[in-house]
Amino acid sequence: MQTQSVSGRFGISAISVAGFVVLWQLSVTLGLVDPLILPSPWMAIQSGIRRAEGGELLHHIIASVLRITEGFFLGSALGVLLGLLMGQVRIIGDALEPIVDIFRQIPEVAWIPLAILMFQMGEGSKVFIITYGALFPAIICTFDGVKMTEPAIIRAARSLGASRRQLFWRVTLPATLPHIMTGLWIGLGYAFRGLIAAELAGAQEGIGFMIMLAREDNLTADAFMGMALIGVIGFCAIYGLGAVRNHILRWHESTQE
Repeated sequence: MQTQSVSGRFGISAISVAGFVVLWQLSVTLGLVDPLILPSPWMAIQSGIRRAEGGELLHHIIASVLRITEGFFLGSALGVLLGLLMGQVRIIGDALEPIVDIFRQIPEVAWIPLAILMFQMGEGSKVFIITYGALFPAIICTFDGVKMTEPAIIRAARSLGASRRQLFWRVTLPATLPHIMTGLWIGLGYAFRGLIAAELAGAQEGIGFMIMLAREDNLTADAFMGMALIGVIGFCAIYGLGAVRNHILRWHESTQE
């Protein structure tokens, strides 16, 4: 039953994407839109093939994937640790919560000039922006997960003689895991936004840099090809994160459908 449900959702998703691409191609082919403004999918594919022949495309993809991987994992790890600490130690939570609420309102783009000043034009500035994007969803969702742990379960564990360490590992952390995964899920999207913003602002390689060059040369097909690449890479990352979530939370009711 579960396999059929997954297959059905995949089929609907595939048909939806294919239909969107076909309508897009037809709108350009029939002259409903100007290809200089909105290139067709086939034009974007041709652009990708042309750039891939010399190895340029692969070079930019690797640069972006390495940055998003490093920044996302760093931001997520720091966010989860801070969220757990804030949830477990009340005075730390009370002290850091308003600071987190202030800084999470500042978009990643606003940090780009300061990041360039701190790290110059090296990789540090890009990784910083990506880390910043992934950090706050992980903090907030983890912190909320700890606070929302069922008090009755905690009291029951204490009445059975559970130590503070056992209470954390056996009760609090498992109850918080679904919230942690939600934070990672949201943070991944912000990390990709930070990646492109950082590469557009000051990079010598990467998909965002490639899009910027295409814009300067009025190569709209190349720009759309870069945008499509980001979408595909992001989709693969989300799908992979979803597979990890389903494995880690295979006991949770959300994965039983």
